[in-house]
Amino acid sequence: MTNASISEEFELGRLSTMGLKEWWHVSLLLPEAWEDYRSTLRYAYELSALEDGSDVVVQGVVGQEPSVSFSGGRPRTQVQIRLSDDTPIAFSLFGDTRGISDTIATGSTVLCRGRLARMDTRMFINNAALVEPRWAGKIRPVYPAPRGVMKASTVRERVSEVIEAAIPEGAAWVTQEVQRAAGSIGIEVKTSETDVREWLQKAHAPDTPEDGMRASRKLEELAALAALAKAYSAKQCGSRAHALDLRGWRSRAGDVPFTMTEEQEAAVEAITQQMNTMEPQRHLLSGDVGTGKTVVFGLVAAATYDAGYSAAVMLPNEPLAQQVARELGEMWPDISFVTVAGDSVPHPQAGVDDPVIFVGTTALLSRINEDARPRIGLVVVDEQQKYSVAQREQLAQDGAHLLEATATCIPRTMALIRYGAMQLSQLRTPHTPKEITTQVVPGAESKRVFSQIQKTLEKGHQVLVVYPLKEGDPNDRMALSNAIEFWKKRYGDRVAAISGSMEDTEKEQALARLRSGAADILIGTTVVEVGLNAPGLRHIVIADASRYGLMQLHQLRGRVARQGGKGLCSLIVPDNAKERTLERFRVLESTQDGFEVAEHDMRLRGFGDLGADGGTQHGGDETFLFGKKIDVEVADKVAGAIRSRIEERYAGG
Repeated sequence: MTNASISEEFELGRLSTMGLKEWWHVSLLLPEAWEDYRSTLRYAYELSALEDGSDVVVQGVVGQEPSVSFSGGRPRTQVQIRLSDDTPIAFSLFGDTRGISDTIATGSTVLCRGRLARMDTRMFINNAALVEPRWAGKIRPVYPAPRGVMKASTVRERVSEVIEAAIPEGAAWVTQEVQRAAGSIGIEVKTSETDVREWLQKAHAPDTPEDGMRASRKLEELAALAALAKAYSAKQCGSRAHALDLRGWRSRAGDVPFTMTEEQEAAVEAITQQMNTMEPQRHLLSGDVGTGKTVVFGLVAAATYDAGYSAAVMLPNEPLAQQVARELGEMWPDISFVTVAGDSVPHPQAGVDDPVIFVGTTALLSRINEDARPRIGLVVVDEQQKYSVAQREQLAQDGAHLLEATATCIPRTMALIRYGAMQLSQLRTPHTPKEITTQVVPGAESKRVFSQIQKTLEKGHQVLVVYPLKEGDPNDRMALSNAIEFWKKRYGDRVAAISGSMEDTEKEQALARLRSGAADILIGTTVVEVGLNAPGLRHIVIADASRYGLMQLHQLRGRVARQGGKGLCSLIVPDNAKERTLERFRVLESTQDGFEVAEHDMRLRGFGDLGADGGTQHGGDETFLFGKKIDVEVADKVAGAIRSRIEERYAGG
């Protein structure tokens, strides 16, 4: 079959949900593991040397008709096979097995993997799973599969249909892409199309699992090169910028109503110095709640105004935009602040003739006069994780420098910092020291959380409870709509509720009750993630924390003890939570530093598309390997090699 006919006849179907767009893209969907079926056990003496609980793969013949029973409505098929020496060994398959009745019919050869178990002289296979007999003596690749869309076995079958023809096409494309990426940063890569073809073949059909891992690592390194080339080109993106002389910021610092920390002053100095160039600059201001990010970016914006240029400060919601505009306006009443949020529309001439500081929401992207945009010297994006890359870059396209601020840095930004495409200033010291203890509580032990809530209330403090769903069926305990009745039965009018579907006036009323002390318990959805400032809040409870990302959980726990002191964050998790989920939570238990949490998050999820127009904030690079993130260790190795080659090139003249 020719490639043209394959292109016409092979339908990607649900494979497209993993990002594949062409039939040959299957060659770039690499296995995530390799199962070794080269040594199958066929005799009792081979099993006798193994301990109970050992992982085994046995091969035998079905000796009698399997029997089906039901336990709790779930079918259980009991199968007995006989090894080559006629020794019987039994296992059970759970679920509907009618689709594999021929596979387990009497006299059929069966390959079964699981864990060895014994009872008296009888042998069993626990956690049994059937393996197609054609894999006996071979290595079986295990492909990533979109949860709830396809099974891993289905992905493997679809890939196998065209992989032989797809590999040459994929190798040619990868080679071209790598050469282009290397050329964009001025280095030479000696990898040939033959090399890439060999690595793809060994990744999909290795002789040993180790061969598969080595080939996959080689391809990951090439993908890392392409991703890092994007990062370096992202640093150069955009037009020439305004060279801003911002040395006058210190004259504005005298109006700050508190003594700035050394970290804050160092951050302002670093940012203002960096922006005195015509090369567009990208800078991240990282700091947890209470470290004073607003004053830092406010001073840089004020200095930009004094230098004769406008600034635009974008925030995630209208109440926060109004609050920041008010706070900055009180510090510097001589500056013209223009609020652009909600129903407010700036005057058409705002920022056209004289500088202003625009403060608003994403309304800034469409409501600022086109004639005013070239006079914007600085764009500040607060809570940068709330926006797409395109939104963050849009206002900076006409010659502005970009300053992003966050307590919860996204993986993509972490990678840009790590590999030199974005500068960083960190604020680690809050004005009022606080200590938040994070505890992971299995659902079965959640009663002790209620005891802790009661103690918090008895001390005169307040509690926030966050639910993952706004509404659900009447029995859904994770739905806010059902939780309201539960909490009000216990605590009556001491409970206030808030959700994203409420009108802004309703939200403000709920928050006002909490701030005034009329309510001690606030229950809500993640709408409380940003902008909630309740001095008495000391305990946050997050129901089914497994539904949230690592950085979102860190952002939520930052709502407690905002004015210092001790706080408690309780993460309620399902009793059957997976190890990967628990690994995320252990990060939160071990550190309160948002930047450290962000780095762990990048390692767990990957760093996404590093291009200036990158659409993915985390995970595998969409333009190269599908369904596979680039490990930080691999990227570090490649980045080191790139730097060495660039240095060698300059040293050579």
